[in-house]
Amino acid sequence: MHIENIEYLPSGDTALTVQFGTEINAELNNMVLALHRHVMAAAIDGIIETVPTYRSLLVHYDPHILSQKELIAALNPLMEKLVSQSDRTSEGSADHQTNHWQFPICFDDEFAPDLTYVAETLGLTAERVINNFLNVTHHVYMLGFAPGQPYMGGLPKALSIPRRENPIPKIHEGSLVTATGMTIIYSVANPTGWHIIGRTPIRLFDINRDPAILLTPGDHVTLTSVSRQDYDQILDQVQNGSFDMKRLKSS
Repeated sequence: MHIENIEYLPSGDTALTVQFGTEINAELNNMVLALHRHVMAAAIDGIIETVPTYRSLLVHYDPHILSQKELIAALNPLMEKLVSQSDRTSEGSADHQTNHWQFPICFDDEFAPDLTYVAETLGLTAERVINNFLNVTHHVYMLGFAPGQPYMGGLPKALSIPRRENPIPKIHEGSLVTATGMTIIYSVANPTGWHIIGRTPIRLFDINRDPAILLTPGDHVTLTSVSRQDYDQILDQVQNGSFDMKRLKSS
């Protein structure tokens, strides 16, 4: 990637969007996450927060301390360093150790009301749909919509399905949903326009846990199928605080 392909887009008078492209892919997202780390490490006076998304980084700043022109001038050397690093590696900017998580998912009918519809729409069996989700390494592009809620990619194009025509007012925390070739695990109960195909007993957001948010953009997630009995057992452990979250991490 060349630095001239990267755009600085004003986002009001207190934020700047650094856009790396117009596609959703892991290479661009790795660049976004690398810039996020570089900006945080640089500790530029006046920058309040950075928010990574699929293909851009939103930089919140205090205009009383730092003008937009000064912010761009401060970001340029970091961008040049980032692009130089990406030119030397085949992994874009994946220069950071990420976590790999394994989440148990129960695909029982109660937890997967849309699985049959998804399978029929895609021309597959429900078992084939499940196996595809289990055999993919899901890339966490960003967190959004709710605290700690991951937007994940990595599905083959054959599993891409449009969003539902009529959103559901509320679905259960832990629901595994899919649409437009992406996957989400709901961190809290919320409305959705996506298709529900399973549920995990793991809490992605827990205000009483340190850290409260489990996943980080750039993490990798694989899914494992568990029975309803195993789901209930893990859920009991999660609720009483005896479940060891380290069990979810893989090397």
